[in-house]
Amino acid sequence: AMWSAASSRRFRLATCRRRSAVRVAVLRASEAGVAAAAVFSYIRGVPDLVQQVEQNIWTHKLLRDGQCFVVAVSGGADSMALLHVLHELAASHRWQLVVAHFNHRLRGRASNGDEAFVRGAAGKLGLKFVSDRDDVRELARERGISIEMAARLVRHNFLAQAATDQKAKTVALAHHADDQVELFFLRLL
Repeated sequence: AMWSAASSRRFRLATCRRRSAVRVAVLRASEAGVAAAAVFSYIRGVPDLVQQVEQNIWTHKLLRDGQCFVVAVSGGADSMALLHVLHELAASHRWQLVVAHFNHRLRGRASNGDEAFVRGAAGKLGLKFVSDRDDVRELARERGISIEMAARLVRHNFLAQAATDQKAKTVALAHHADDQVELFFLRLL
C-alpha cells in the first residue's frame, strides 16, 4: 500500500490495489472513539481539511474527475466523515458517489438503526444507496471462523460486488487507528 503524508493530524489517506482492479481508498482517523458530531464539527472547524484530503487524492492519483466510486459507510464517525468530505468535493470533480452499507445483523435493532441512518444520510445528500445484510454469527459458525473474520469476509465481498454492479473501480473506506487488523488484510489484497 502506498501511504500519503498525513493530511492532518487526525486523518490520513491511503490506497491499496486489489487484484480485481478495484482500488480501496482509506481515510483513517488516528484517534479511536470520536463521536460523529465531533467529527462533523472538526470538518467544519478545519476549513483546509477538505482541501488537504483533495490534495492527497490528486498527489496519489486515487480518483479521477468524472469517476463513479463506492463509499463504504457503516454509520460510525469515521465513515460519516469520509462521506461528507467526499461529498463536499464531488461537485467540483463531477464524481458520482454511491453509498454502500453492509448490515452484519450483530446488534439487532442497533444494526438496523445504523442501516436506516446511513440510508437517510445518503438520501439527504442526494446520493444512490445500496445495502445488503447477512447473519454473520451463523456464517462464522458454519465456516468455523471468528465473527470478526466472517464479518470482514462478507463485507469485502459485498463491497466488491457493489463496485462491480455500479461499474466503479474504486471503493472508499474509512478506518480508525484501532482497525489495524482489517487494514492489514486490505494491504494484502
